[in-house]
Amino acid sequence: MFGRVLLMQIKSGLRSKQYLFWTLFFPIALGTLFAFAFRTIYDSEQTKTIPVAVIVDDAAIEEYKVMQAFSSLGETTLEEDVAAYQEAIAVAEAKGTAPEMDNPISEEFEEALNSVETFDDLRNVSFDVFPGKYVSDEVKNISEKDMPFIEVLDDLKYDGGKPMIERVEVKSQEEAESLLENGDISGIITVSGLNDISLMVYDNGTSESILTSIISTYRRQMDMVITVMNDDELSAEYDSMDSILDEKLSNADFVESSGLAGENKDPFVAYFYNLIAMICLMGANASMSTVVHNQANQSTEGIRIDVSPVNKVVFELAQFVAVTITQVTILMFALTYYMKVLNIRFGGDITAIYATTAVSSLLGVSIGYMVGHLGTAKEEVKETILLIITVGGGFMSGLMYPDMKAIIEEKFPLFNRINPSAVLTDTFLSLNLYGVGERYYRTMGVVAIMTVVCMAVGIACSRRKQYASL
Repeated sequence: MFGRVLLMQIKSGLRSKQYLFWTLFFPIALGTLFAFAFRTIYDSEQTKTIPVAVIVDDAAIEEYKVMQAFSSLGETTLEEDVAAYQEAIAVAEAKGTAPEMDNPISEEFEEALNSVETFDDLRNVSFDVFPGKYVSDEVKNISEKDMPFIEVLDDLKYDGGKPMIERVEVKSQEEAESLLENGDISGIITVSGLNDISLMVYDNGTSESILTSIISTYRRQMDMVITVMNDDELSAEYDSMDSILDEKLSNADFVESSGLAGENKDPFVAYFYNLIAMICLMGANASMSTVVHNQANQSTEGIRIDVSPVNKVVFELAQFVAVTITQVTILMFALTYYMKVLNIRFGGDITAIYATTAVSSLLGVSIGYMVGHLGTAKEEVKETILLIITVGGGFMSGLMYPDMKAIIEEKFPLFNRINPSAVLTDTFLSLNLYGVGERYYRTMGVVAIMTVVCMAVGIACSRRKQYASL
């Protein structure tokens, strides 16, 4: 019986013009429009030098000076001088006289040395407490251009060698904001610390997306530097703080891959993440429809099924598997079309992309299974519920307005954690940016949990439905 129901349900799905239109033809048409529209925009801007104003706070420069000064103490005679002073004190105490040499470090500097255990402690230390004898001229003369983030910006180039960023000199924040408002620059970057970088923009175009990517990548790499600095065992593997910075920042490809596993920095690829998520969730309609048609208060077919001796659990399981197979097949076709015909690079391993898509389709089917079993409302009402989940959720995750997901994240972040479209979009995004790793497995775990919960709710509701109660 299982095989017969499975085969009949697959045939029924493939014969449904409405189902094929919304899950296959519509997404392919929409994806084609996206590809032609956004590729033109991105290609015209992706090699354009981006003018920005960079404001470096004095506190950031001092923070970097303090870090470099602490880092270079091991290269000075400080340890030897302190040992000599302690010896002089011991000799003087034995003779009952005053020591013959002065303390090489002040009380303020000694207090600073004893208070610094983590990177955050550096922020409370003033560079003025360092004795000039133990600070090199190179450290004393550190200026804005020596800041790690500024060096990163100046070194960024496109594949052809063209500079990616043009730093526009400004004398004040007001002047920078005036240039930004007039469209003379794409953004204002404020450097308040080594890992405290902020960006002000007035637009949401490609240039602004690239700047955001650069800053987020830099901050991730700098967080790694700080982690090494705070770990004595890790920091012991490096000669100096400069060597840590060189390794972490030089290995980060801010232009091509943002130092991670991602292969596509086109900001418009997010539209295709949302599109795949929408197709995955479209399977909910087919799943819901099969469930509803099995209910005796919805159709004559449901009456026959309910009074027949057929095992209802096996019957619904066969239908569920059939819908899943049909949905996965459609998704594989659409995904192949996007990648091979439209040349969309989703980023990450191709096998992982296909596997992620297949697993994600289960979430859509399980949502339909759950909604189909909720209450005794008509099919039209349940279709409306699914429309809100799929189309409404797609809008909230950025399918129609790309900044909507960021707005929701700022105002009501919990919604992004329970919105299926946002969860699936994050899964593809993490695969592009981070590859198959901890963050990817975490997002896939959320997808799996949501799928199990939806199936469990659907099964629980199904067990409580009997013909006499309908």
